[in-house]
Amino acid sequence: MNFKQLGDGEELLLFLHGGGVSSWMWESQINYFKNYHCIVPDLPGHGTNSDERFSMKSTINILWDILEEAAPDKNWNVIGFSLGSQIALQMIAERPNAFKRAMINSALVIPKKTMSLCIPPTIFVTYPLIRQKAFAKLQAKTLGISDTYFEKYYMDTCNMSRANLINILKENLNFVLPANINNAKTQFLFTIGEKENWLMKQSMKKLAPLGKSEIIVGVGHNAPLENQQVFNQLLDDLLK
Repeated sequence: MNFKQLGDGEELLLFLHGGGVSSWMWESQINYFKNYHCIVPDLPGHGTNSDERFSMKSTINILWDILEEAAPDKNWNVIGFSLGSQIALQMIAERPNAFKRAMINSALVIPKKTMSLCIPPTIFVTYPLIRQKAFAKLQAKTLGISDTYFEKYYMDTCNMSRANLINILKENLNFVLPANINNAKTQFLFTIGEKENWLMKQSMKKLAPLGKSEIIVGVGHNAPLENQQVFNQLLDDLLK
């Protein structure tokens, strides 16, 4: 798994991006948190790792290896968005003492297994559209991706295989919040955008008892990109 490693602070920040994008989405955060040791991977099936098959289990195993090799003696903190937030929650459940703090953004924790059954036939029909720029621009607008990042987003969507897209969507829609997450010693901050859908808001209610929660006003499902200033300040407050 390819990843960027920046800074050499006393604490480590692991940034986990969402499905359909890659490590570029954390550009603002990397620049803001220069005094921390940041690890920013492209998850399998995404970005520079688009040729790797995505599965949550294998991804998590690789991430543990990266952390243990890069910063075995530092405090670990994790910041996840969407699919990345689900990966973060699963990692915390596996090792309840591993992460000091976690910022969990737009995490879907209410599984929609019936919906996931529709993914293969739906992707079979719609997959050719993702390589069309007009369609990609509509998708980018829906996701709150600005013109600054559009070409990077478009490249990521073009490079993602049909099989990986199906795997990612299935894992996302079938994710179940681990029962033992209550054992975690992690300090949690959960965030969603004010304009997110009903399922995301219900997921937030399910997560809220585990820690602090914040609704980021005026944005939808992509707060780290849509309102970088507020997002960075919330993370900064958590770390301090």
